[in-house]
Amino acid sequence: TKIMKAVAKYGKVINFTSQGQAPLVKWISKRFAALGKAVTPDACLALIYSSGELMSGLIPEIEKLGAGVRGDTVTAQDVERMALRRPEARIFDMTDCLAARDYDGAARIPEARVFEMTDQLAARDYDGACRTLADLMAMGEEPIVTVAGIGMQMRRLYAARLAIDEKLGPDFVKELYKINYGFIIDKLMRAARGFTLEALERAVELCAETDYAMKSSSADDTELLCDLLIKLAAG
Repeated sequence: TKIMKAVAKYGKVINFTSQGQAPLVKWISKRFAALGKAVTPDACLALIYSSGELMSGLIPEIEKLGAGVRGDTVTAQDVERMALRRPEARIFDMTDCLAARDYDGAARIPEARVFEMTDQLAARDYDGACRTLADLMAMGEEPIVTVAGIGMQMRRLYAARLAIDEKLGPDFVKELYKINYGFIIDKLMRAARGFTLEALERAVELCAETDYAMKSSSADDTELLCDLLIKLAAG
């Protein structure tokens, strides 16, 4: 408490926030221009979505794209092909797949469990529940971190579905979760239409239950994550 009182008396609190969509797109364009490349607006948005809004994370991806793209203009397809996708973006992709009933895109379990999982899921046309989860695991992402990310995304989707049902509008979700980017709000609202409010409420509960099980039981975390995905896919 003494330290905080001293800071309040002699110092100043400065809040460093991430930039909004328009200034960050402008900054990305300038970075590419310095490398002799033009960049389309949708490529800028795709890069923010894939690699995050922090400049420290964007700079190496911009340099990679600037060196790797042969033409004069970087497109959204180039970003999709070359940019590193942060775990949050992959989790967003996973919930998008679930909303679209694209279980082939939602997850893939590596090694021996592939055959067991695909057999179970294929019986209900879930023959994938595969790609994104495998990517996360290949990146070394801990299952408990992935569950936390899915839980956050499900809470956002629940808020978006509530906004749709109660006619609160996208600004309700934007303000609730302090989301600075319109295209992310659009993706949330679009994905939320693929679920019912009741299904999302249950999904939030399942994520909490899985998180608790990982922290309190001796069960294998990867198996718990797989079970969560099956339950989410089954609605």
